[in-house]
Amino acid sequence: MGWQVVIGSIVSIFAIFFTGLPPRNMWLFVLISTILEAIYFAILTYAYNDHDFSLVYPVARGRHLPWF
Repeated sequence: MGWQVVIGSIVSIFAIFFTGLPPRNMWLFVLISTILEAIYFAILTYAYNDHDFSLVYPVARGRHLPWF
């Protein structure tokens, strides 16, 4: 998961050169999204280290309910 974040960050940095920075009124959403994503990755990494993959993966992907 660490490599996914690193590669995504590198691609995003290069994309900024073509798209520009977001407007000022979006920076709060960018910050909140970044914090929530970091928390999600930390919790998911902990869950994968602590429990069986076959248990964590369906719950993390929202497929733990029988009608999905």
